[in-house]
Amino acid sequence: MPNNERPYPTSQNSIANEKFKRSVPLVPPILTKKVITKGQNQNGKQVSLLGSSNDVLIKSIESTKSHFLDSYSKGQWNLSTISCPPFIDKSGFFKPPEFYNELSRLNDVGKYMKSPHWSESALFKRTIAKLKKKFYCLGVSISIIDNSKVYYKVETMLNLSVLPRFISIDSHSLLSKDYMLVLDASRDWRFYSNPLVANSPLIKFYCGVPLIAPDSNQIIGILSIFDNSSKESFAIADIEILKVVANDIMITLDTPFEEVMTKLNKNEKKNIKSSADTYYNNLNNLKNQIGRPTGATKTLVFEKDGSGSPYNQNEKLKYLNYKNYKAEEKDESSSGIISDKELWQFLISVGSLKKAATVFSKLITTNYPFEFVYILEIRTAELFQIPREYCPTEESIDYDKFELTNKMIKVNNVKDEFMTRVIGLQINNQAVPKNDFFKHNIHLKCCKSEFGIEVRNINNSSVYNHGLLLPFYKFTNKLTHKTQSKGFNSKDKMTDLYLKSGGFLIGLFNEKSDRVYDQDLISNIYNHACIYRKIYINT
Repeated sequence: MPNNERPYPTSQNSIANEKFKRSVPLVPPILTKKVITKGQNQNGKQVSLLGSSNDVLIKSIESTKSHFLDSYSKGQWNLSTISCPPFIDKSGFFKPPEFYNELSRLNDVGKYMKSPHWSESALFKRTIAKLKKKFYCLGVSISIIDNSKVYYKVETMLNLSVLPRFISIDSHSLLSKDYMLVLDASRDWRFYSNPLVANSPLIKFYCGVPLIAPDSNQIIGILSIFDNSSKESFAIADIEILKVVANDIMITLDTPFEEVMTKLNKNEKKNIKSSADTYYNNLNNLKNQIGRPTGATKTLVFEKDGSGSPYNQNEKLKYLNYKNYKAEEKDESSSGIISDKELWQFLISVGSLKKAATVFSKLITTNYPFEFVYILEIRTAELFQIPREYCPTEESIDYDKFELTNKMIKVNNVKDEFMTRVIGLQINNQAVPKNDFFKHNIHLKCCKSEFGIEVRNINNSSVYNHGLLLPFYKFTNKLTHKTQSKGFNSKDKMTDLYLKSGGFLIGLFNEKSDRVYDQDLISNIYNHACIYRKIYINT
Protein backbone atom coordinates (compact mmCIF):
# COMPACT_ATOMS: atom_id res chain seq x y z
CA MET A 1 0.00 0.00 0.00
CA PRO A 2 1.20 3.57 -0.63
CA ASN A 3 3.14 5.22 2.16
CA ASN A 4 2.93 1.97 4.14
CA GLU A 5 -0.62 2.86 5.13
CA ARG A 6 -3.44 0.48 5.95
CA PRO A 7 -7.09 1.36 5.37
CA TYR A 8 -7.48 1.52 9.13
CA PRO A 9 -4.94 1.64 11.97
CA THR A 10 -3.86 -1.76 13.25
CA SER A 11 -1.96 -1.07 16.46
CA GLN A 12 -2.69 -3.91 18.89
CA ASN A 13 -2.04 -1.61 21.81
CA SER A 14 -4.89 0.72 20.95
CA ILE A 15 -7.71 1.40 23.35
CA ALA A 16 -10.21 -0.03 20.86
CA ASN A 17 -8.32 -3.31 20.59
CA GLU A 18 -8.14 -3.72 24.35
CA LYS A 19 -11.87 -3.02 24.56
CA PHE A 20 -12.58 -5.82 22.08
CA LYS A 21 -10.26 -8.25 23.85
CA ARG A 22 -12.13 -7.65 27.07
CA SER A 23 -15.55 -8.13 25.48
CA VAL A 24 -14.63 -11.12 23.29
CA PRO A 25 -12.10 -13.51 24.91
CA LEU A 26 -9.88 -15.48 22.57
CA VAL A 27 -10.59 -18.64 24.59
CA PRO A 28 -14.05 -20.28 24.78
CA PRO A 29 -16.20 -18.64 27.48
CA ILE A 30 -17.45 -20.62 30.48
CA LEU A 31 -20.95 -21.80 29.66
CA THR A 32 -23.62 -20.73 32.10
CA LYS A 33 -26.46 -23.00 33.20
CA LYS A 34 -29.57 -22.72 31.10
CA VAL A 35 -32.98 -24.30 31.08
CA ILE A 36 -32.80 -27.36 28.85
CA THR A 37 -35.35 -27.10 26.06
CA LYS A 38 -36.64 -29.73 23.67
CA GLY A 39 -33.85 -31.10 21.49
CA GLN A 40 -31.00 -30.01 23.76
CA ASN A 41 -28.63 -32.40 25.45
CA GLN A 42 -27.24 -31.58 28.87
CA ASN A 43 -24.07 -33.58 28.19
CA GLY A 44 -23.20 -31.66 25.06
CA LYS A 45 -24.04 -34.48 22.63
CA GLN A 46 -24.97 -33.71 19.07
CA VAL A 47 -28.61 -32.86 18.51
CA SER A 48 -30.80 -32.06 15.55
CA LEU A 49 -31.56 -28.40 14.96
CA LEU A 50 -34.45 -26.65 13.23
CA GLY A 51 -36.64 -29.73 13.06
CA SER A 52 -37.80 -31.39 9.85
CA SER A 53 -38.01 -29.64 6.50
CA ASN A 54 -41.80 -29.57 6.81
CA ASP A 55 -41.48 -27.40 9.92
CA VAL A 56 -39.26 -24.78 8.29
CA LEU A 57 -40.68 -21.59 6.83
CA ILE A 58 -38.28 -19.62 4.60
CA LYS A 59 -38.65 -15.94 3.74
CA SER A 60 -36.39 -13.94 1.43
CA ILE A 61 -34.57 -10.97 2.96
CA GLU A 62 -34.94 -7.63 1.22
CA SER A 63 -32.02 -5.39 0.32
CA THR A 64 -30.68 -3.21 3.13
CA LYS A 65 -28.44 -0.17 3.22
CA SER A 66 -25.31 -2.31 3.59
CA HIS A 67 -26.36 -4.55 0.69
CA PHE A 68 -26.79 -1.48 -1.51
CA LEU A 69 -23.40 -0.04 -0.53
CA ASP A 70 -21.73 -3.39 -1.13
CA SER A 71 -23.30 -3.72 -4.58
CA TYR A 72 -22.44 -0.08 -5.36
CA SER A 73 -18.78 -0.87 -4.63
CA LYS A 74 -18.41 -3.90 -6.92
CA GLY A 75 -18.04 -2.14 -10.26
CA GLN A 76 -20.87 -4.22 -11.74
CA TRP A 77 -23.28 -1.28 -12.14
CA ASN A 78 -22.89 1.70 -14.39
CA LEU A 79 -23.46 4.50 -11.89
CA SER A 80 -24.23 7.26 -14.39
CA THR A 81 -27.90 7.29 -13.42
CA ILE A 82 -29.09 5.31 -10.43
CA SER A 83 -32.15 5.82 -8.24
CA CYS A 84 -31.82 6.60 -4.56
CA PRO A 85 -33.04 3.61 -2.50
CA PRO A 86 -35.52 4.34 0.32
CA PHE A 87 -33.00 3.55 3.07
CA ILE A 88 -30.44 6.16 1.91
CA ASP A 89 -30.77 9.74 3.12
CA LYS A 90 -31.45 12.13 0.24
CA SER A 91 -29.13 14.83 1.57
CA GLY A 92 -27.47 15.49 -1.77
CA PHE A 93 -24.12 14.23 -0.48
CA PHE A 94 -23.52 10.50 -0.84
CA LYS A 95 -20.22 9.21 0.46
CA PRO A 96 -18.95 6.49 -1.91
CA PRO A 97 -18.15 3.14 -0.28
CA GLU A 98 -14.73 1.57 -0.48
CA PHE A 99 -13.89 -0.34 -3.65
CA TYR A 100 -14.95 -3.99 -3.34
CA ASN A 101 -11.45 -5.38 -3.80
CA GLU A 102 -9.63 -2.38 -2.37
CA LEU A 103 -6.56 -4.09 -0.90
CA SER A 104 -5.62 -5.69 -4.22
CA ARG A 105 -6.20 -2.42 -6.08
CA LEU A 106 -3.89 -0.50 -3.76
CA ASN A 107 -0.97 -2.75 -4.70
CA ASP A 108 -0.96 -1.11 -8.15
CA VAL A 109 -1.79 2.37 -6.95
CA GLY A 110 1.53 2.65 -5.10
CA LYS A 111 3.47 1.87 -8.28
CA TYR A 112 1.82 4.58 -10.37
CA MET A 113 1.55 7.14 -7.59
CA LYS A 114 5.36 7.53 -7.52
CA SER A 115 5.88 7.41 -11.28
CA PRO A 116 8.54 9.93 -12.42
CA HIS A 117 6.37 10.76 -15.45
CA TRP A 118 4.24 13.12 -13.35
CA SER A 119 7.22 15.43 -12.85
CA GLU A 120 7.24 16.25 -16.57
CA SER A 121 3.99 18.15 -17.12
CA ALA A 122 4.72 18.55 -20.82
CA LEU A 123 3.88 14.86 -21.28
CA PHE A 124 0.22 15.55 -20.58
CA LYS A 125 -0.38 19.19 -21.57
CA ARG A 126 -1.14 18.40 -25.18
CA THR A 127 -3.62 15.72 -24.15
CA ILE A 128 -5.38 18.08 -21.74
CA ALA A 129 -5.55 20.87 -24.31
CA LYS A 130 -7.00 18.60 -27.00
CA LEU A 131 -9.66 17.27 -24.64
CA LYS A 132 -10.73 20.76 -23.60
CA LYS A 133 -11.07 21.82 -27.22
CA LYS A 134 -12.73 18.62 -28.38
CA PHE A 135 -15.38 18.57 -25.65
CA TYR A 136 -15.72 22.32 -25.13
CA CYS A 137 -15.23 22.02 -21.36
CA LEU A 138 -13.36 23.97 -18.71
CA GLY A 139 -12.07 21.09 -16.62
CA VAL A 140 -9.90 18.03 -17.26
CA SER A 141 -8.13 15.94 -14.65
CA ILE A 142 -5.99 12.85 -14.34
CA SER A 143 -6.24 11.45 -10.83
CA ILE A 144 -4.73 8.61 -8.82
CA ILE A 145 -6.92 7.30 -5.98
CA ASP A 146 -5.37 5.75 -2.87
CA ASN A 147 -7.12 4.45 0.25
CA SER A 148 -8.09 7.84 1.64
CA LYS A 149 -7.28 10.58 -0.87
CA VAL A 150 -7.59 11.49 -4.53
CA TYR A 151 -4.40 12.97 -5.99
CA TYR A 152 -4.85 15.15 -9.06
CA LYS A 153 -1.64 14.65 -10.98
CA VAL A 154 -2.83 16.86 -13.83
CA GLU A 155 -5.83 19.20 -13.63
CA THR A 156 -7.50 22.36 -14.83
CA MET A 157 -10.35 24.26 -13.15
CA LEU A 158 -10.06 22.50 -9.77
CA ASN A 159 -7.03 24.46 -8.51
CA LEU A 160 -6.06 21.76 -6.04
CA SER A 161 -3.79 18.74 -6.02
CA VAL A 162 -5.46 16.50 -3.45
CA LEU A 163 -8.92 15.90 -1.98
CA PRO A 164 -10.32 13.56 0.66
CA ARG A 165 -11.61 10.56 -1.24
CA PHE A 166 -15.16 10.83 0.08
CA ILE A 167 -15.62 14.26 -1.57
CA SER A 168 -14.25 13.59 -5.06
CA ILE A 169 -16.67 12.59 -7.82
CA ASP A 170 -13.81 10.47 -9.22
CA SER A 171 -14.32 8.17 -6.22
CA HIS A 172 -17.76 7.30 -7.58
CA SER A 173 -16.40 6.90 -11.10
CA LEU A 174 -13.89 4.40 -9.69
CA LEU A 175 -16.86 2.15 -8.78
CA SER A 176 -18.79 2.53 -12.03
CA LYS A 177 -18.75 -0.06 -14.80
CA ASP A 178 -16.92 1.23 -17.92
CA TYR A 179 -17.52 4.95 -17.27
CA MET A 180 -19.61 7.43 -15.29
CA LEU A 181 -21.58 10.21 -16.97
CA VAL A 182 -23.50 12.89 -15.04
CA LEU A 183 -25.16 15.48 -17.25
CA ASP A 184 -26.22 17.74 -14.35
CA ALA A 185 -24.70 17.01 -10.95
CA SER A 186 -26.79 19.76 -9.34
CA ARG A 187 -29.85 17.56 -9.92
CA ASP A 188 -28.32 14.23 -8.90
CA TRP A 189 -29.28 12.90 -5.42
CA ARG A 190 -25.64 11.94 -4.76
CA PHE A 191 -24.02 15.26 -5.63
CA TYR A 192 -26.18 18.36 -5.37
CA SER A 193 -24.82 19.18 -1.88
CA ASN A 194 -21.28 18.00 -2.67
CA PRO A 195 -18.88 20.93 -2.08
CA LEU A 196 -17.48 20.57 -5.61
CA VAL A 197 -20.98 21.05 -6.99
CA ALA A 198 -22.60 23.42 -4.49
CA ASN A 199 -19.47 25.61 -4.23
CA SER A 200 -16.60 26.56 -6.50
CA PRO A 201 -15.79 25.13 -9.03
CA LEU A 202 -19.58 24.54 -9.36
CA ILE A 203 -19.33 21.31 -11.35
CA LYS A 204 -22.45 20.30 -13.22
CA PHE A 205 -21.37 18.17 -16.18
CA TYR A 206 -18.98 15.30 -15.44
CA CYS A 207 -17.69 12.28 -17.36
CA GLY A 208 -14.99 9.95 -16.04
CA VAL A 209 -13.33 6.82 -17.47
CA PRO A 210 -10.99 4.46 -15.61
CA LEU A 211 -7.20 4.35 -15.78
CA ILE A 212 -6.55 0.60 -15.82
CA ALA A 213 -3.23 -1.05 -14.95
CA PRO A 214 -2.61 -3.49 -17.83
CA ASP A 215 -0.92 -6.23 -15.83
CA SER A 216 -3.57 -6.61 -13.11
CA ASN A 217 -6.62 -4.99 -14.75
CA GLN A 218 -7.05 -2.92 -11.57
CA ILE A 219 -8.36 0.66 -11.70
CA ILE A 220 -5.77 3.06 -10.28
CA GLY A 221 -7.43 6.37 -11.07
CA ILE A 222 -9.71 8.34 -13.37
CA LEU A 223 -9.45 10.51 -16.45
CA SER A 224 -12.32 12.99 -16.28
CA ILE A 225 -13.73 16.00 -18.05
CA PHE A 226 -16.17 18.40 -16.37
CA ASP A 227 -17.77 21.80 -16.69
CA ASN A 228 -19.87 24.27 -14.71
CA SER A 229 -22.58 24.09 -17.37
CA SER A 230 -24.84 21.07 -17.68
CA LYS A 231 -25.36 19.15 -20.93
CA GLU A 232 -28.48 17.74 -22.52
CA SER A 233 -26.63 14.69 -23.86
CA PHE A 234 -23.19 13.19 -24.38
CA ALA A 235 -22.48 10.64 -27.11
CA ILE A 236 -21.23 7.12 -26.40
CA ALA A 237 -18.72 7.68 -29.21
CA ASP A 238 -17.22 10.54 -27.19
CA ILE A 239 -16.93 8.28 -24.14
CA GLU A 240 -15.02 5.81 -26.32
CA ILE A 241 -12.63 8.61 -27.27
CA LEU A 242 -11.98 9.26 -23.57
CA LYS A 243 -11.27 5.55 -23.07
CA VAL A 244 -8.70 5.62 -25.87
CA VAL A 245 -7.02 8.64 -24.29
CA ALA A 246 -7.02 6.92 -20.89
CA ASN A 247 -5.34 3.90 -22.47
CA ASP A 248 -2.72 6.16 -24.07
CA ILE A 249 -2.01 7.71 -20.67
CA MET A 250 -1.40 4.26 -19.19
CA ILE A 251 0.89 3.35 -22.09
CA THR A 252 2.90 6.49 -21.38
CA LEU A 253 3.12 5.67 -17.65
CA ASP A 254 4.22 2.10 -18.43
CA THR A 255 6.93 3.22 -20.85
CA PRO A 256 10.35 3.76 -19.19
CA PHE A 257 10.73 7.42 -18.30
CA GLU A 258 14.06 7.77 -20.09
CA GLU A 259 12.53 6.39 -23.28
CA VAL A 260 9.60 8.80 -23.07
CA MET A 261 11.87 11.78 -22.49
CA THR A 262 14.06 10.83 -25.44
CA LYS A 263 11.04 11.15 -27.73
CA LEU A 264 10.04 14.42 -26.13
CA ASN A 265 12.77 16.64 -27.63
CA LYS A 266 13.14 20.35 -27.12
CA ASN A 267 11.18 21.25 -30.22
CA GLU A 268 8.26 19.09 -29.11
CA LYS A 269 8.30 20.77 -25.72
CA LYS A 270 8.11 24.18 -27.34
CA ASN A 271 5.27 23.04 -29.59
CA ILE A 272 3.38 21.66 -26.60
CA LYS A 273 3.81 24.91 -24.68
CA SER A 274 2.75 27.00 -27.67
CA SER A 275 -0.27 24.80 -28.32
CA ALA A 276 -1.30 24.88 -24.67
CA ASP A 277 -1.03 28.69 -24.58
CA THR A 278 -3.27 28.88 -27.64
CA TYR A 279 -5.91 26.76 -26.00
CA TYR A 280 -5.76 28.80 -22.79
CA ASN A 281 -6.31 31.96 -24.85
CA ASN A 282 -9.28 30.36 -26.56
CA LEU A 283 -10.59 29.34 -23.16
CA ASN A 284 -10.36 32.90 -21.88
CA ASN A 285 -12.35 34.05 -24.93
CA LEU A 286 -14.97 31.47 -24.09
CA LYS A 287 -15.12 32.71 -20.50
CA ASN A 288 -15.67 36.23 -21.72
CA GLN A 289 -18.59 35.00 -23.81
CA ILE A 290 -20.15 33.18 -20.88
CA GLY A 291 -19.99 36.07 -18.45
CA ARG A 292 -17.96 38.87 -16.94
CA PRO A 293 -15.09 37.62 -14.76
CA THR A 294 -14.94 39.11 -11.27
CA GLY A 295 -11.81 37.33 -9.98
CA ALA A 296 -8.20 37.09 -11.06
CA THR A 297 -7.51 33.42 -10.41
CA LYS A 298 -7.40 30.63 -12.96
CA THR A 299 -10.94 29.58 -12.06
CA LEU A 300 -13.02 32.73 -12.44
CA VAL A 301 -16.45 33.65 -11.13
CA PHE A 302 -18.74 35.19 -13.74
CA GLU A 303 -21.54 37.74 -13.64
CA LYS A 304 -24.79 35.84 -14.28
CA ASP A 305 -27.53 38.46 -13.86
CA GLY A 306 -26.48 40.87 -16.62
CA SER A 307 -26.47 43.84 -14.27
CA GLY A 308 -22.89 44.80 -14.99
CA SER A 309 -22.05 44.71 -11.29
CA PRO A 310 -19.53 42.35 -9.72
CA TYR A 311 -20.79 38.93 -8.73
CA ASN A 312 -21.79 39.16 -5.07
CA GLN A 313 -19.52 36.57 -3.49
CA ASN A 314 -16.87 36.87 -0.83
CA GLU A 315 -13.53 35.83 -2.33
CA LYS A 316 -12.53 34.25 0.97
CA LEU A 317 -15.51 31.88 0.75
CA LYS A 318 -14.96 30.95 -2.87
CA TYR A 319 -12.78 27.99 -2.02
CA LEU A 320 -14.02 25.53 0.53
CA ASN A 321 -11.79 24.22 3.29
CA TYR A 322 -12.28 20.59 2.33
CA LYS A 323 -10.33 19.23 5.28
CA ASN A 324 -12.87 20.66 7.70
CA TYR A 325 -15.92 19.65 5.71
CA LYS A 326 -18.54 18.47 8.20
CA ALA A 327 -19.30 15.18 6.39
CA GLU A 328 -15.74 13.89 6.64
CA GLU A 329 -16.31 11.85 9.78
CA LYS A 330 -19.71 10.58 8.71
CA ASP A 331 -19.68 6.83 8.01
CA GLU A 332 -22.51 5.88 5.66
CA SER A 333 -22.20 2.16 6.37
CA SER A 334 -21.45 2.03 10.09
CA SER A 335 -24.43 2.65 12.36
CA GLY A 336 -24.34 -0.49 14.48
CA ILE A 337 -23.09 -1.32 17.93
CA ILE A 338 -19.64 -2.15 16.60
CA SER A 339 -17.50 0.53 14.92
CA ASP A 340 -16.11 -0.37 11.50
CA LYS A 341 -12.64 0.87 12.41
CA GLU A 342 -12.56 -1.03 15.69
CA LEU A 343 -13.83 -4.22 14.05
CA TRP A 344 -11.26 -3.97 11.27
CA GLN A 345 -8.52 -3.31 13.77
CA PHE A 346 -9.51 -6.22 15.96
CA LEU A 347 -10.03 -8.81 13.20
CA ILE A 348 -6.83 -8.01 11.37
CA SER A 349 -4.85 -8.58 14.57
CA VAL A 350 -6.09 -12.20 14.75
CA GLY A 351 -4.18 -13.17 11.65
CA SER A 352 -5.93 -16.19 10.08
CA LEU A 353 -9.18 -17.02 8.29
CA LYS A 354 -10.46 -19.61 10.77
CA LYS A 355 -9.35 -17.94 14.00
CA ALA A 356 -10.86 -14.67 12.84
CA ALA A 357 -14.14 -16.43 11.95
CA THR A 358 -14.37 -17.92 15.45
CA VAL A 359 -13.55 -14.61 17.13
CA PHE A 360 -15.97 -12.81 14.83
CA SER A 361 -18.76 -15.27 15.73
CA LYS A 362 -18.11 -14.66 19.44
CA LEU A 363 -18.19 -10.95 18.81
CA ILE A 364 -21.63 -11.15 17.20
CA THR A 365 -23.14 -13.27 20.01
CA THR A 366 -21.70 -10.83 22.54
CA ASN A 367 -23.12 -7.69 20.96
CA TYR A 368 -26.26 -8.86 19.16
CA PRO A 369 -29.27 -11.01 20.20
CA PHE A 370 -28.08 -14.33 18.75
CA GLU A 371 -27.18 -17.55 20.55
CA PHE A 372 -25.70 -19.60 17.70
CA VAL A 373 -23.49 -17.95 15.03
CA TYR A 374 -21.31 -19.57 12.41
CA ILE A 375 -19.50 -18.84 9.15
CA LEU A 376 -19.85 -21.48 6.45
CA GLU A 377 -18.15 -22.00 3.09
CA ILE A 378 -20.33 -23.62 0.42
CA ARG A 379 -19.50 -25.13 -2.97
CA THR A 380 -22.17 -26.44 -5.33
CA ALA A 381 -22.27 -28.09 -8.76
CA GLU A 382 -25.46 -28.28 -10.82
CA LEU A 383 -25.67 -30.58 -13.85
CA PHE A 384 -26.86 -29.16 -17.17
CA GLN A 385 -26.78 -30.47 -20.71
CA ILE A 386 -26.16 -28.52 -23.89
CA PRO A 387 -26.15 -29.53 -27.59
CA ARG A 388 -22.62 -30.43 -28.59
CA GLU A 389 -22.39 -27.69 -31.21
CA TYR A 390 -23.02 -25.03 -28.54
CA CYS A 391 -20.69 -26.43 -25.88
CA PRO A 392 -17.85 -24.04 -24.94
CA THR A 393 -14.44 -25.20 -26.14
CA GLU A 394 -12.74 -24.17 -22.88
CA GLU A 395 -12.76 -26.65 -20.01
CA SER A 396 -13.81 -23.80 -17.70
CA ILE A 397 -15.49 -20.48 -18.52
CA ASP A 398 -17.20 -17.74 -16.52
CA TYR A 399 -20.94 -18.30 -16.64
CA ASP A 400 -21.60 -14.57 -17.16
CA LYS A 401 -19.33 -14.53 -20.22
CA PHE A 402 -20.99 -17.52 -21.92
CA GLU A 403 -23.44 -16.17 -24.48
CA LEU A 404 -25.39 -19.40 -25.06
CA THR A 405 -26.79 -20.04 -21.59
CA ASN A 406 -30.25 -20.17 -23.15
CA LYS A 407 -29.21 -23.44 -24.80
CA MET A 408 -28.49 -25.11 -21.45
CA ILE A 409 -31.03 -27.58 -20.05
CA LYS A 410 -31.14 -28.39 -16.32
CA VAL A 411 -30.94 -32.11 -15.49
CA ASN A 412 -33.60 -32.46 -12.81
CA ASN A 413 -33.29 -36.15 -11.98
CA VAL A 414 -29.74 -35.76 -10.64
CA LYS A 415 -29.09 -34.38 -7.17
CA ASP A 416 -26.88 -31.28 -7.09
CA GLU A 417 -23.45 -31.66 -5.53
CA PHE A 418 -23.30 -29.72 -2.29
CA MET A 419 -20.25 -29.39 -0.04
CA THR A 420 -19.81 -27.27 3.09
CA ARG A 421 -16.98 -26.35 5.42
CA VAL A 422 -17.43 -24.71 8.82
CA ILE A 423 -14.95 -21.85 9.12
CA GLY A 424 -15.87 -20.72 12.64
CA LEU A 425 -18.76 -20.85 15.09
CA GLN A 426 -19.94 -19.83 18.54
CA ILE A 427 -22.66 -21.60 20.57
CA ASN A 428 -23.86 -20.00 23.76
CA ASN A 429 -25.44 -23.14 25.16
CA GLN A 430 -24.70 -26.86 25.36
CA ALA A 431 -26.53 -27.94 22.21
CA VAL A 432 -23.97 -29.03 19.59
CA PRO A 433 -25.39 -29.30 16.07
CA LYS A 434 -25.09 -32.54 14.15
CA ASN A 435 -22.69 -32.43 11.24
CA ASP A 436 -25.54 -32.89 8.78
CA PHE A 437 -27.09 -29.62 9.97
CA PHE A 438 -24.58 -27.72 7.85
CA LYS A 439 -25.75 -29.68 4.80
CA HIS A 440 -29.37 -28.68 5.43
CA ASN A 441 -30.97 -27.38 2.23
CA ILE A 442 -31.53 -23.98 3.86
CA HIS A 443 -27.84 -23.27 3.22
CA LEU A 444 -28.21 -24.10 -0.46
CA LYS A 445 -31.26 -21.84 -0.66
CA CYS A 446 -29.29 -19.07 1.03
CA CYS A 447 -26.41 -19.46 -1.41
CA LYS A 448 -28.79 -19.05 -4.34
CA SER A 449 -30.64 -16.09 -2.81
CA GLU A 450 -29.73 -12.50 -3.59
CA PHE A 451 -29.65 -11.01 -0.09
CA GLY A 452 -30.24 -13.99 2.22
CA ILE A 453 -33.14 -15.75 3.91
CA GLU A 454 -34.98 -15.67 7.22
CA VAL A 455 -35.68 -19.14 8.64
CA ARG A 456 -38.40 -20.00 11.16
CA ASN A 457 -39.62 -23.23 12.73
CA ILE A 458 -43.37 -22.69 12.57
CA ASN A 459 -44.01 -25.30 15.28
CA ASN A 460 -41.44 -23.83 17.67
CA SER A 461 -40.31 -27.38 18.39
CA SER A 462 -36.52 -27.34 18.00
CA VAL A 463 -33.45 -25.99 19.76
CA TYR A 464 -33.17 -23.02 17.42
CA ASN A 465 -36.43 -21.89 15.92
CA HIS A 466 -35.57 -18.61 14.24
CA GLY A 467 -32.57 -17.29 12.38
CA LEU A 468 -30.93 -15.45 9.50
CA LEU A 469 -28.66 -16.71 6.75
CA LEU A 470 -26.75 -13.99 4.89
CA PRO A 471 -24.41 -14.70 1.93
CA PHE A 472 -21.59 -12.13 2.06
CA TYR A 473 -19.23 -13.50 -0.60
CA LYS A 474 -20.02 -15.39 -3.79
CA PHE A 475 -17.56 -17.20 -6.01
CA THR A 476 -17.59 -16.43 -9.72
CA ASN A 477 -20.00 -18.87 -11.36
CA LYS A 478 -18.09 -21.26 -13.62
CA LEU A 479 -19.17 -23.65 -16.37
CA THR A 480 -16.97 -26.74 -16.65
CA HIS A 481 -16.98 -29.94 -18.65
CA LYS A 482 -14.64 -32.86 -18.65
CA THR A 483 -12.37 -33.47 -21.62
CA GLN A 484 -13.98 -36.16 -23.74
CA SER A 485 -12.50 -39.62 -23.14
CA LYS A 486 -11.44 -42.10 -25.83
CA GLY A 487 -14.67 -43.97 -25.32
CA PHE A 488 -16.76 -40.91 -26.13
CA ASN A 489 -19.52 -41.64 -28.62
CA SER A 490 -19.39 -39.03 -31.36
CA LYS A 491 -23.08 -39.65 -32.05
CA ASP A 492 -24.07 -38.20 -28.68
CA LYS A 493 -26.00 -35.01 -29.30
CA MET A 494 -25.74 -33.54 -25.79
CA THR A 495 -22.77 -32.70 -23.57
CA ASP A 496 -22.79 -32.45 -19.77
CA LEU A 497 -21.98 -29.07 -18.27
CA TYR A 498 -21.53 -28.35 -14.57
CA LEU A 499 -22.44 -24.95 -13.19
CA LYS A 500 -20.14 -24.49 -10.20
CA SER A 501 -20.93 -21.80 -7.65
CA GLY A 502 -20.78 -21.12 -3.93
CA GLY A 503 -19.39 -18.68 -1.45
CA PHE A 504 -19.42 -17.76 2.23
CA LEU A 505 -22.42 -17.10 4.44
CA ILE A 506 -23.05 -16.21 8.05
CA GLY A 507 -25.75 -18.04 10.00
CA LEU A 508 -27.36 -16.49 13.09
CA PHE A 509 -29.96 -18.35 15.18
CA ASN A 510 -32.03 -18.03 18.34
CA GLU A 511 -34.06 -20.40 20.47
CA LYS A 512 -37.08 -18.10 20.51
CA SER A 513 -39.04 -17.48 17.35
CA ASP A 514 -40.75 -14.25 18.41
CA ARG A 515 -37.83 -11.88 17.77
CA VAL A 516 -38.12 -9.27 15.05
CA TYR A 517 -35.05 -8.88 12.86
CA ASP A 518 -35.42 -5.37 11.48
CA GLN A 519 -33.60 -3.95 8.47
CA ASP A 520 -31.10 -2.01 10.56
CA LEU A 521 -29.97 -5.11 12.44
CA ILE A 522 -29.61 -7.11 9.21
CA SER A 523 -27.74 -4.23 7.58
CA ASN A 524 -25.30 -3.96 10.48
CA ILE A 525 -24.57 -7.70 10.58
CA TYR A 526 -24.04 -7.82 6.83
CA ASN A 527 -21.70 -4.82 7.00
CA HIS A 528 -19.63 -6.50 9.73
CA ALA A 529 -19.40 -9.70 7.66
CA CYS A 530 -18.17 -7.66 4.69
CA ILE A 531 -15.30 -6.31 6.79
CA TYR A 532 -14.28 -9.88 7.66
CA ARG A 533 -14.50 -10.69 3.93
CA LYS A 534 -12.28 -7.77 2.91
CA ILE A 535 -9.52 -8.85 5.29
CA TYR A 536 -9.53 -12.63 4.88
CA ILE A 537 -11.39 -13.59 1.69
CA ASN A 538 -11.04 -10.85 -0.94
CA THR A 539 -7.27 -10.93 -0.60
